[in-house]
Amino acid sequence: MVLGVKVTPPSVQDREGAVLLLASLYLLFGRLQIIWADGGYAGVSVAWIKALRPDHSESHTCVCMSRLMLKRLAKDG
Repeated sequence: MVLGVKVTPPSVQDREGAVLLLASLYLLFGRLQIIWADGGYAGVSVAWIKALRPDHSESHTCVCMSRLMLKRLAKDG
């Protein structure tokens, strides 16, 4: 199951594209638990990826509630 796709111009390195993709997936799903990548992405900072796993329940709650409110607004509209 594909969770996201990021198409970039040829001038963007794969590592930079990975950061863009992971950031957008984080915004959609709020938490990334397992990330599979080949050796070409070895330069992507492991610390940066680990930082995507939010330990702050307050921000996670705000994101979840925002998504619920948007779904309700779209349904009623």
